[in-house]
Amino acid sequence: MDESIDRLRSHFGLTPAEARLALHIVKERHVNRFKRLANSGDSVEIRGPCFSACTMIVAYVPKERLCFGDYASLNFHHAGSYASAADAWAATQWMYQQYPQEIREWLDTQGGAESLPMPFVGWWTLESEELWKMGYRKCEPKPAEPMTIIKKAS
Repeated sequence: MDESIDRLRSHFGLTPAEARLALHIVKERHVNRFKRLANSGDSVEIRGPCFSACTMIVAYVPKERLCFGDYASLNFHHAGSYASAADAWAATQWMYQQYPQEIREWLDTQGGAESLPMPFVGWWTLESEELWKMGYRKCEPKPAEPMTIIKKAS
């Protein structure tokens, strides 16, 4: 059995099916694409707000291949689940454990995983300046985009 499922089961008293569902929801929808990106060797620039599951990118792409622009932020909330509150809590805890130490420490200063806002209610926002202090790179300035004029169809 998957070690993550064992941890979820023992920590939260979940059945094997509940633990598998909680992990499936997060992994299948989001984590696998970040793993593919991490394995690609490509660098990632985050230049704007990164909400919800997007924050998981810091768990998979190495710090030296990530950069955050001036207007970037990571925005965290409690995981949501259509299955049950137990599944949502299990997914929240699993996600929390995947984050790098410095991100977990920041979350803890905000109140910890158990205090994360519920989805669609609010966010905890980690701004780029704080990420840079944690050792994440600042993206090089991007040249301004030229103006685009869209002509009306005649």
